Amino acid sequence: MAHARCGTGARCEPGDPLTVSLSRPLDGERFDPAAVVVEPPVVDLAVRAVASSLIVSGRTRAETRYTVTLPASLADVTGEVLGAPVPVPWDVGAAPHRLVAAGGPVLVAPVGGSRGERGPTFAFTSRGHALVHVSARRVAVDDWDAFADAAGALARGEQDAALPGEVALDEDLAVAAPGVFTELSVDLAPALPEGRGHLVVVVEPRDPDVPWYERERLVRWVEVTALGVDALPDRDSLLAWVTEIRAARPSRARR
Repeated sequence: MAHARCGTGARCEPGDPLTVSLSRPLDGERFDPAAVVVEPPVVDLAVRAVASSLIVSGRTRAETRYTVTLPASLADVTGEVLGAPVPVPWDVGAAPHRLVAAGGPVLVAPVGGSRGERGPTFAFTSRGHALVHVSARRVAVDDWDAFADAAGALARGEQDAALPGEVALDEDLAVAAPGVFTELSVDLAPALPEGRGHLVVVVEPRDPDVPWYERERLVRWVEVTALGVDALPDRDSLLAWVTEIRAARPSRARR
């Protein structure tokens, strides 16, 4: 074995793959990923042989030492094998704080179902936070300009920027596994008595020990509706498609 490296080499974060570089290219046809053992176990473990390297990845935990054991049967392209198991240490450091949500500043969420299905939700992913705060403000279309101005100011670090709307949801969410990326979901139904409408959703860390440069904040305008609209304009006309979001089918009732 030549060397092993995790992430950039200087810092190994949770989720960063471990690359084990060997002296000769591996025999891909004989390679068995299941023969590579990682202790303690890693969720969603994946092992790949690429040329003369083994790439080991998965949902590793922060501040944990793993041991990757290469099997004695690991063979290179010349047919030579290791001959004895080789343990490789994999030290994962602290998890930088992250808050991540899909999409841009505007999201569309389908209205709740009529058969006990869960109502509209806002999903996001957290890492490094034990507690996050979620708020939702009821807004109208006319509040868009005020939202855009405030969201831009917050992104620039202007902490006193005021978002429009009336607070309709205000709660803390505990994160069961702060050391790994954890998906969380907020039920927006309590903030919308009529079942649909517009909300400004804000997610921010509640932990007092999070340094200022890692205090990310998610600010999203969420429209809860039964219909989604796509439009394609040209110089002379506008072609629009209207879709029933929950049923994932065209809406024939709209023209």
